[in-house]
Amino acid sequence: MLKEVYAPPALLYALGNAECLNNICIGVIGSRSCSKMAENFAYKLSKELAAVDITIVSGFAYGIDIAAHKGAVETGATACVLGSGLANIYPAAHTKYIDKILEKGGCLISEFSLDEAPLSNNFPRRNRIISGLSKAIAVIEAGYRSGSLITCRFALEQNREIFAVPAFPGTKNSATNSLLRQGAKFLESSLDIISELKYDLQNKLNDNNSEIVENSVKSIEIEEETGQKIYEALSIEPLSLNNICIKLDIDVVSAMSSIASLELDGIIEKTNDEKYIIK
Repeated sequence: MLKEVYAPPALLYALGNAECLNNICIGVIGSRSCSKMAENFAYKLSKELAAVDITIVSGFAYGIDIAAHKGAVETGATACVLGSGLANIYPAAHTKYIDKILEKGGCLISEFSLDEAPLSNNFPRRNRIISGLSKAIAVIEAGYRSGSLITCRFALEQNREIFAVPAFPGTKNSATNSLLRQGAKFLESSLDIISELKYDLQNKLNDNNSEIVENSVKSIEIEEETGQKIYEALSIEPLSLNNICIKLDIDVVSAMSSIASLELDGIIEKTNDEKYIIK
């Protein structure tokens, strides 16, 4: 992916599991001085995307960035792209999150030498790496003069998809509305991104399950067709709602309706990690 970037980095220093960058990656970016609502949205979005083996990429900064990293580590991996060297973490206040990021299979990366200071001109440079690693970019709040818009410009040059959350007009971080007018895709939930990447995600799920044999499915007949498909999928492995929608190519409303029926019939149940299993 990084070979498609203008002036790609000659090398990257990595701390942790750089293999997580071989997953489908989504960049989640936005304002450092974001609203609490936007911060919560970034956290939830990243948590749900990471749950379907998407690696969340962001810049480890205050605001949207760190909210995205914190959400991702609840269910999966995240990659932090720094504007300083790995031996000079910036902001220093975020070093407390590093252990959990590494524990959950994520990494910190930088193209700068280990002791490089967080110089102001480093951050636009690192933004091309965030977009370059990512299949798509999700912008949650952004000012009209912000690093997020620089990242979006790189993303367009790299033929990446851009998703934007609409903002209340006239606020300081309402530049996402401008992105939507210019053709960015509307972002309201993780399923907006998952639906767009459905083909890539289905291929990955199929690859992960290629060694599973058909006789692992239990012999139970469910009258409703979608319910039967969900049951057969859960007979192979526990799945979240997002995974069910992707794997079976069904919309979230149909999936939730069938899941509710299966739960009421005592056939499946939801676990503490938000996945469904056969009872």
